[in-house]
Amino acid sequence: MNNHTLLELFAAFMPETYKGLCALRPLIGKRADDARMTEIFASLPRISIDYGIMEKSSGLRLIPAEFAGTTSETGRPWRGSCTRRDGQYAQGSHVSLDSNGCIIYAQSETIATFGVSDLVVVQAYGKFLLFKDKAADLKRLVTALGPQEG
Repeated sequence: MNNHTLLELFAAFMPETYKGLCALRPLIGKRADDARMTEIFASLPRISIDYGIMEKSSGLRLIPAEFAGTTSETGRPWRGSCTRRDGQYAQGSHVSLDSNGCIIYAQSETIATFGVSDLVVVQAYGKFLLFKDKAADLKRLVTALGPQEG
């Protein structure tokens, strides 16, 4: 599926999210617009693409696939927006010592990893999320957290 097709599906099945994506697009990569991007993102409905699009569209097909390896290997789509250094994928400020295979996203703070492997660390909106081998269960965590103030 290409970006154009995915945007059409957002427009058809998740119009509020589509409007938000359209508002975000011109702001991407412009550091001065971080606050506006945060505001728009926080206003988007909290619904996964699985429920918002996949379950409603009749024209999609799934292809079974197995992804072997570590969390860092499943992070390969990040290559375009993250730098790879010392066996990590990182976006934002990151210092690593004796760590390998981690995926790091730091919105405004510096994240340091020391002696860990295959860990995902996200710092955004004044909060931290750390997990390992639990990406499939994130919905449970989001449900447990409940509505959050942005």
